[in-house]
Amino acid sequence: MRKNLFLRLFLLIALSISLYSCIHDDMSSAADPVSKEYTNKSLWKEDEKYIRNVRKVFDQYADKNYFSGKYGNVLWDYALTMGTFDESFLEVPISRNGKINSVLTAERRGDRVFFKIRNEKSSNDFFDVLVSKDRSQLKGNIISGNGDGISSKTTCYTVTVTWTWTSETTGEVIDSYVFTKTRCTSTDPVLTEPTTPSDCLEEDCTGGGTGGGGYPYTETQTDPCEKMKEQNSNQAFKDKVAEMDKKDVFDKDEETGFAAAYGTHPFEPLANTANDNLKFPPGNKYFGYIHTHLDSKEGVIKIFSPADVFTFLTGCVRNAETNGTMADAYGMVITSQGNYILKYSGDGNYGIGTNTKDNWQSWYEDEYVKIMNEDGTFSQNKVEKLFTRFLVEKVKIDGLELYKSDKTTGNTERLEYNATNMAVQTTTCP
Repeated sequence: MRKNLFLRLFLLIALSISLYSCIHDDMSSAADPVSKEYTNKSLWKEDEKYIRNVRKVFDQYADKNYFSGKYGNVLWDYALTMGTFDESFLEVPISRNGKINSVLTAERRGDRVFFKIRNEKSSNDFFDVLVSKDRSQLKGNIISGNGDGISSKTTCYTVTVTWTWTSETTGEVIDSYVFTKTRCTSTDPVLTEPTTPSDCLEEDCTGGGTGGGGYPYTETQTDPCEKMKEQNSNQAFKDKVAEMDKKDVFDKDEETGFAAAYGTHPFEPLANTANDNLKFPPGNKYFGYIHTHLDSKEGVIKIFSPADVFTFLTGCVRNAETNGTMADAYGMVITSQGNYILKYSGDGNYGIGTNTKDNWQSWYEDEYVKIMNEDGTFSQNKVEKLFTRFLVEKVKIDGLELYKSDKTTGNTERLEYNATNMAVQTTTCP
């Protein structure tokens, strides 16, 4: 028993050291303005890309104190895009004193988005049920189509929520209520009205600082799945991954790594430092990296370290923002237990303080020690679960995404932490 205890203490020390033994650079930026991530709580599949983009516009231009004082709190999780997936229209309820008293609409016209406040009893009642009633008591459906007497150039969407009230003791249905919303959109071009929104995000109603009304709308970065599909077809990238994804590379005494660069030389070696780190070459042309985590050392986590995440965000993303597009940026770790990729699909509106990496490191060490096996190994499913939780609970940067790459095909799937059932949710890239 004493021998096993000594072994475990030794492995804990090795773990602490190994967590630092990864990629790093010396870049940092301002403190991070963290905002709550959007979570779909409607009864239907929504145009989440449009919802996230509109929310970014709102967060940038809205005078939050003025808006909440005049209207209430915007419940983005319940935003409804009415079955459309063309980034054109949404409605989102506004809550005041636990009641839905108005609805914020956002309509996109070209490169502008126009906000309006609606105060209609039917809309308020619809969203009040959607927000306030127990999910188990709700059923919903959405129908797309053109009804009688409606122009063929118009598409209509009807959304229905049925609330069923049952007895807690007998389960008998006591009563039920049906709430519907219908919205019709013309397929003809929309005329841009030279007016400001009927209600304002700001107290002075500047409409985003322009005379034409509305607020500037910027689309989200290119889908990471599309970028990785393009990357997987690049022979230089495939050759580099194949060169590193080998047992003899995992058994080395030092990590192997390469920096991906803009220009004529796509990959340059990362230098090994005295403290077992890998360091980028000087310059800002590097938008990505590929590196290994070893099998030859005890306690090495077979996924990204906090230093890897820090370098990706402060180096790769920022360099790509300057010299290309942030969708180019990636970080990749190749291990015997799986190959993982970091991507960023946000708008770059984040900052990382000087103590951030140390705070991440402390959390990371404390939590990974808890899942270490007695022999110093880790179950990879637990490693993935904890790392995805780390991104959600500690890093908290909207748009930072983790993918796992199949060692044979190179096909990728996104790994996300589901806080509701405390499990890893996977989504295969098409």
